[in-house]
Amino acid sequence: MRTFAKIIGYGLVLLLIAAAIGFVYKFTNGFNEDFKTFYVEYGSRQILTTENKMIFNTGDVHRFNVKYTFDKEDAEPKDYKVKIVSNMTRDFDYTVDGERYLFSKLGNLTDVFDIKKSDTYFELHLPDGLTFSKVLMAAQGGKSINVPTDALTSNPYPFRLQISSYNEKVTYNIDFTFGSSSESNSSTGSGQSGGGNTGNTTPNTPNNPSQPNKPAQQYSLSWRVEGNDENLVWVNVDCPSSWGGGEKVELSVALISDYDSEVLNVAVYSNGKFLFNASKGSLMPITAVRTDFYNFEMPQSNVEIVIAIKPVVKNEYLNISYDVLGYGSNACVNVYCAEAAKPGEYVMASIYIAYGYENTYEISRVVLQNADTGEDIQTLERFNEFYDFTMPDCDVVIMIYLDLK
Repeated sequence: MRTFAKIIGYGLVLLLIAAAIGFVYKFTNGFNEDFKTFYVEYGSRQILTTENKMIFNTGDVHRFNVKYTFDKEDAEPKDYKVKIVSNMTRDFDYTVDGERYLFSKLGNLTDVFDIKKSDTYFELHLPDGLTFSKVLMAAQGGKSINVPTDALTSNPYPFRLQISSYNEKVTYNIDFTFGSSSESNSSTGSGQSGGGNTGNTTPNTPNNPSQPNKPAQQYSLSWRVEGNDENLVWVNVDCPSSWGGGEKVELSVALISDYDSEVLNVAVYSNGKFLFNASKGSLMPITAVRTDFYNFEMPQSNVEIVIAIKPVVKNEYLNISYDVLGYGSNACVNVYCAEAAKPGEYVMASIYIAYGYENTYEISRVVLQNADTGEDIQTLERFNEFYDFTMPDCDVVIMIYLDLK
């Protein structure tokens, strides 16, 4: 019987290790980058890769949520930094009142754009009709400018949005553009009289101008969740918020929680009317959480995705918390453990000294206590940095005793 229990225990350890691998896989861009403790959300999309490219519609407000991976919802917001700079693919010079300037020397363009920053998010306001040339003109104080006709085609994403953590250890670059790629790049400033330069750039082939391809009509996609009334499950939907009519929409839905739940259905609505259910794809093979994939053809209208999940019965679960005794404080340890479990469930916690305190403190012992009475239930054995136990039929506190080294 003990051998069977050990086998079950080892199996659960392997599952936890697989989950940890999936978690690290997600926040390292498939093990290709350093682990991200800071990330950005744009619409329903999580930005976890260092380099990104986007097209922002003018006339819209673009909101970016900034998050720290291990912060809880009630944590004090940490600061972050935002700026916009020029992004040169191939340099060019343009003239301002007859004087030449290099695009690569523009540098910081943050003040040219309308950015409104809050504690946990910022908004980029792009006015209707904003163009590449208008940004350059604003950077030059509104003076008349003359830009080469191939400037934008040679620099398809001419601007870079940089979002950094408070200590600048993590930075996300979003190279972006807006408007038509065939923009004429004409100046809006006043020109010279007497047949001189009017501030407009003459096309290379005035008698045979190129015609831009008419893009598909874009429609918005939003989503909401049903069955999560107590907000015990974090639902993460990875899907762009704008699609062309007739395009194949692909989205993933991940449920992140210490409580058991699952996606029951994903329905597509337009103007409050049910259209159809999205088709379900396969599960992601390597992930820290359950991730389901869905797809459907975008109709010629704005849509709302309604994600129905299995409701959680909270009273079936008991709470797990932790505290530190002896020397130091809770800030001196890192603890990764479920916040709730059902009686009889296997629980594993990763506990180790936090960065910067390794040479000061050490863990002398870890004890599981009854949260209501304060009585010791058992001393937890250490396996590398892991401690495990079977959830009793009461709320518990993991008491971590620290000694000085």
